Amino acid sequence: YDALYMGHTRSELANEALREGFWEIDLPDNLEVDEFTPIWYSDQFARLLGYEPEEFPPILKTWLEKIHPEERDKIFRIYKAFIKGSSPGDVYNTEYQLLTKEGKYRWFNARAKIQRDQNGKPIREAG
Repeated sequence: YDALYMGHTRSELANEALREGFWEIDLPDNLEVDEFTPIWYSDQFARLLGYEPEEFPPILKTWLEKIHPEERDKIFRIYKAFIKGSSPGDVYNTEYQLLTKEGKYRWFNARAKIQRDQNGKPIREAG
């Protein structure tokens, strides 16, 4: 437990120092994600948008609602295609605007990688 706690603490400290947020999703068996898919956001991810972590519900809808309306469908379509069609080693990398708590849009670069099981099936994504 202590080692796990220290690893988490180091990760959070590094994310804060680098001003980067982190998120992780355990992918469903059918790879169909929707707005209610659970997602873990680091505290820093919420703070980059001006929120406290408790104001940032851990579901995909939280992220989707923050994407600029003109980009939302396109970005979610790209994201879902990445989950279903990427081959080992492929990385998701895209830029889009997210709405801050103050009501302004801010540009972000999102990068992610898929973790696969021993059969090559996507099981988790982190970015």
